[in-house]
Amino acid sequence: MTFIEKIDSVVLKLFTKIAHAFQRLTGKTNYFLAKIGTTMVALNVGLDAVNYFYRIFPGRKTSGFMFTVSVVVLIGLFLDTMKLDNAERQHKDSEVKVAIKFIFPNSPVWRVFLLMFAYLSTVVLISIIRHGFDQSLLHTSVAPLFSYGLLFFCYFRVVEPLHPQKGKIKEWLEKFSLSPKPATAKSPTN
Repeated sequence: MTFIEKIDSVVLKLFTKIAHAFQRLTGKTNYFLAKIGTTMVALNVGLDAVNYFYRIFPGRKTSGFMFTVSVVVLIGLFLDTMKLDNAERQHKDSEVKVAIKFIFPNSPVWRVFLLMFAYLSTVVLISIIRHGFDQSLLHTSVAPLFSYGLLFFCYFRVVEPLHPQKGKIKEWLEKFSLSPKPATAKSPTN
């Protein structure tokens, strides 16, 4: 096992623990958490798009090349997210796991690269905040969402989900009869 595979294995175990704990609590699988990563990337790309066309963040110009790359990555993530929807439906319907071919690579090297990308984004963010910044706080704080969203997506999609189950929250609500009950229509009497 290479050094990169060891790093990936340790981080994947952490993401697996998080996903399984989340599934036990809410009943939602790791695929749901991967979709949150896509949402994080979409938020970042959306703000970059607004800044590219309207220049709302003073001191920060979004380059056309980076904007284009971000949009292409987002499109790839949306296509992979649709595959996650199919995987989630198959997981609920059967015990057989079907292999899915994603657009984004599924190698440990790629995931460790994203881990380093997220780390560098955090270092840059901390450096900007420590030394004062001329950019808006919103743009500075949302900038790392791109790298973290990609990281979350690529790690959570490879976690093996637990068997379908109700979450503890839903069980607790049902125990106290706080779950929504179907409405009954009363017929008007003449």
